[in-house]
Amino acid sequence: MAWAEEQPESTLSGAGNSFTTASHNERRHEPISCEPEARFPGPSIIPDGYERKNSALRERLFRMFPEQNTRKLRLEANRGPFTSSVFIQLPPKSQLQPMFEVAFTEANHVLPLFDVPVLRDLVEQHYSDPTVPPGKQPGRWAMLNATIAVAIQLRTARGSYSEMTELSWHFFKNAFSMYSVIALRAADVLGLEALLAMAIYTQGSSDVRTTSVLVCAAGRLSLAFGLHRRESYSVLDPAAANRHKRAFWIAYILDKSISVKTGLPSVFEDDAINIDYPDLLLSASAMDGNVPGTSMSASGFRLKAELARIEFSVEKRLYSGSAGRQNVHQLLDLVAELDHQLENWKAKLPSSFQPDRIVWSTMPTVKEPIILLHFAYYCTLSEIHGFAAHLNQEGDISAIRQVQSSRMIQASAAAQIIHILQYLPCEQPGHLWYVFLLGVQNIILLIAS
Repeated sequence: MAWAEEQPESTLSGAGNSFTTASHNERRHEPISCEPEARFPGPSIIPDGYERKNSALRERLFRMFPEQNTRKLRLEANRGPFTSSVFIQLPPKSQLQPMFEVAFTEANHVLPLFDVPVLRDLVEQHYSDPTVPPGKQPGRWAMLNATIAVAIQLRTARGSYSEMTELSWHFFKNAFSMYSVIALRAADVLGLEALLAMAIYTQGSSDVRTTSVLVCAAGRLSLAFGLHRRESYSVLDPAAANRHKRAFWIAYILDKSISVKTGLPSVFEDDAINIDYPDLLLSASAMDGNVPGTSMSASGFRLKAELARIEFSVEKRLYSGSAGRQNVHQLLDLVAELDHQLENWKAKLPSSFQPDRIVWSTMPTVKEPIILLHFAYYCTLSEIHGFAAHLNQEGDISAIRQVQSSRMIQASAAAQIIHILQYLPCEQPGHLWYVFLLGVQNIILLIAS
């Protein structure tokens, strides 16, 4: 144990073993240690008075912990580095495998984290020896429980949300009990996937703080593994490399999203990332090949990651302190640059999914990822031109025209956001606060314009 900063010398009262503060002029700099002090040859540079005080303090510390008490404490101590509680037992193996297949066929179109064959292997490993304590396989235990919690959350029927939320919460607690050991000691991608699964679950609640903590831990862990560097994948086979890339980019997307929503700084520095995007997780059977939308699945994940990068850039460059140090013309140039980036992103969408061409009534069943992409696009467009709409034009004709154009674009984006809101899945009440906020905000904007 060591002093973190200068502390006044303390003494112990004999009756209550409580500390009393000595003179403020007497300061301590040396650590308190229960080990014999190491002696080195050569002349001492520590004054004798200071050495005597140090020795006296150690003796008082030893009197606080007599040998018999210390021995008793050591015998009673739990030698394991971490402990965890089991809040609920896992369902039978026969129930888990079909649950995963039903729950994640569509969910993986949004964020391709839940690889069903990998989950089946984890179930087999767990039930081959179910007596293994959770702490022995923290990544596996956390991933299975977080996955069950998300599966229940995704497939809860209307009218039973309260009961099923309580059930899923117990599985989440099982997973979250492994948070410390995973965040500190995880050595493989399974621990990272478990953190991401927990974050996806808490996204369906109103607990933004827990979500941000989980996303931040996942981002830091991915960087500690070196998943942002191309050379880290040279020793992996293609399947493993693809799995690691998926986990990294999911962490990236969630991190940028939570940063935009909360104003917290991002974990990732874009200039340090030099890896490409992963291949799709989705199997060919996940979508009907004859249904419009198959081509979208080939690039949807890449587009989501690229849009997350643009969203964060908008917040960082327009809504940070640096924007206040630029004049109106510089800011309007910046707005035009970001708008150009967003339009280039939109041009990458398949023609049948362009925001100004799509007809929702003709969309296939699996349309949630496309809805979310369009929703994020219009929100970003509104953020860009909403900033320009409130700039002081300073009597400049060109600036006035650009600001007026931005006001019209923002109003149009607001109308589209309100239109898309009716198609967003709102089964998870935790998402409703954000949806309601955007709805009210854009209705007010339209009335004001």
